Amino acid sequence: MAISVFDLTGASGAAIRTLTEKSLSWSPLYEETFGKFMAPNFVQSVKGESRPTGGMKMPSFTDAPIETKEAFRTEGGTEMLIPVMRPLSTPGVFGNTPAFGLGESDALAFRRVAINRTIKPYAPPQGMEFQKTKKWAKQFIKDARNRLRQHYSGMTGFNIRSAALTGYSSELNQGAAIGGAGELYASHPSFYVAGTYGQVGIDTNGNYTSQPYTAAYEALIQAGVDGLNGSAGQQITGDYIGYLVLQAQQKRIQRIVMKDGFYFYPIFVKDSVYFDLWRDPQFRDIAKRVDNTSLAKTPFGNCEGAAYLGAVIYPDIKMPCIYTATNNGGDTGIAANVVEYGVRPSAALRGQGWQSDPNLLKVDSGSVAAGLLVGASALTIGTGEDLKIIEQEEELNSKYEMAYDVIQSIVRNDVIDTIGSVTGTKGAFVENTSSLAFATWAKKIS
Repeated sequence: MAISVFDLTGASGAAIRTLTEKSLSWSPLYEETFGKFMAPNFVQSVKGESRPTGGMKMPSFTDAPIETKEAFRTEGGTEMLIPVMRPLSTPGVFGNTPAFGLGESDALAFRRVAINRTIKPYAPPQGMEFQKTKKWAKQFIKDARNRLRQHYSGMTGFNIRSAALTGYSSELNQGAAIGGAGELYASHPSFYVAGTYGQVGIDTNGNYTSQPYTAAYEALIQAGVDGLNGSAGQQITGDYIGYLVLQAQQKRIQRIVMKDGFYFYPIFVKDSVYFDLWRDPQFRDIAKRVDNTSLAKTPFGNCEGAAYLGAVIYPDIKMPCIYTATNNGGDTGIAANVVEYGVRPSAALRGQGWQSDPNLLKVDSGSVAAGLLVGASALTIGTGEDLKIIEQEEELNSKYEMAYDVIQSIVRNDVIDTIGSVTGTKGAFVENTSSLAFATWAKKIS
C-alpha cells in the first residue's frame, strides 16, 4: 500500500501498531463465557501446581479447561501430536512370586492439535483519501482496534463451542471453498441424551458399538437427537445434572480446582435449557440452599447460574442447537447420518461450505440444545503465528482496510491411537477424559 495509517500518527506510529497487535492478541481472554477458563487467566487465578490430567500423563499442561500451545511458533508445521501415556493398570505380584517378565508395557497415544489461518478485515465507512490527517488516523486506529477486538473475542467463543462439539474450530472443519481445512465433523465421543440414561453408542459391556470419528457413530448421534421431541422427561432436570456428574467421575474427568479448595465441574447450557432446569422443584430447592457467597468472589463464580451436586451451571445464550436431516429446522441441506451444530446457514453460505451460520449476532433458537460438561484440559488452542495487523489500500477507489491476521485453531482433546500401540489399529479413537456433551429438549422462551 502507498502509506500505512500508523505512519500518519507521527513518530509514535510503530509503537501504536505494536500496542494494537498486543491488545488484539489478548482479547480472547475477555470472552464473556469462556475467557476465564483459558490457560493464562486460569493459571493466574488458581496458582496451583499442574497435575496429570484425566489419568493420562501429560507434558506441560496446566489443568486449565482450555489449554494453549505455542510450539508451532518455533517448530513450524500445521499439525502437532502431543503424546499421552496410559497409566499402568494391572496389579503387581505378592509375596515371593517372581515378578520378572511380568512388566506392563507403556501404551502411547496422541492428542492432535492442528492450525489454520484466519484474516478479518475492517473498513472505515467511507473513502480515506480525503481524510489522511493525523486526527483521523488516531481515531480510525482506535475504532478498528475496538471492532476487531470484539470480533476476535466473539469468534474465539464461537470456535470454542464448535471445537467442543465437532472436534475442531471453524477454520478447520469448514469447506475448502472458503479456505477451511475440510476436517469432518466428529461429534463428541462421550455423548448423552436427556430422557435416556446411558451414553450414546455404548453397549452393556461399556464398549462402542460404532467407533467415534466414523459415519456409523454420527448415525447413532443422529438417532439419539431425533428421539427428542418434547415428550415428558426430555427436558433437563436436577437428577440429570447429577447423572452427568456421576458419568464425568467414571470417565476420570478431573474437576476444576480452586486455590481455596473449591472444586467443581463447569456445565454450560443454553439459556432456554437453564429456564427448564430452574423450573425443576428439586433443583431449585437445593440450588437455593447453597451459599454462593464465596463462589461469587472467585473468577469462575462470576455469571454462574447455580451450584448443584458438584457442578456449577452456566447459562449461555450462545450455546448452539443440534440439527439432523430429520430435525433440520427448515434446513434441507443436511445429509442423512450427519449431525450439525449452530444457527442454520443460508443456501449461499452452505454453497460456500459452511455447516453453520458464522454471524456472531445470531442466536440459535432450535428445539434440541447442546450442553457441555468440561474438566481439566478439555480443549487446546494452538498458535502458529502471533496476531498481526495488515493493511491494504486502493488509491483509485479510495478504499482502505485494516485486518487482523492470525494462525490459530482450537481442537477438542480426544486421544487418538496414532501409532496403534493402544488398540492395535492406527488412527483409532482411544478415549476422552476431559469433557462430555449432551442434548436436551429446549423450551423456547417467548
